[in-house]
Amino acid sequence: MYNPFTTVERLEDSTEYRLRPTGFVRSRSLFAQDPHASWERLHRALYRRFRAYLREDRPIAVPLSGGYDSRLILACLRGAAGTSGGIRTHAYHEYRGDAEREIAVRAAEQC
Repeated sequence: MYNPFTTVERLEDSTEYRLRPTGFVRSRSLFAQDPHASWERLHRALYRRFRAYLREDRPIAVPLSGGYDSRLILACLRGAAGTSGGIRTHAYHEYRGDAEREIAVRAAEQC
């Protein structure tokens, strides 16, 4: 009998899977190895993508929790904007506590 309430394990987005009667089986990784990969190439690619979002006629909303990933997004926006003072950034989040909020406020003020 088919059970629609079965638990499905969390799958990695960088992996290809095959469906077997026993469940999902990892097939291969989708990460491409690049012998020329470097921080500089990643940096240029990130800034190029962020610059595509920047337009001075609209604000940018950033979900800023104070964690590493949201602070990286904020720093990339700041770097991509360069010296342009016309970019308006709105940071928002529902904070779990005063310490988390303080980290986010400090990061936002620095940018």
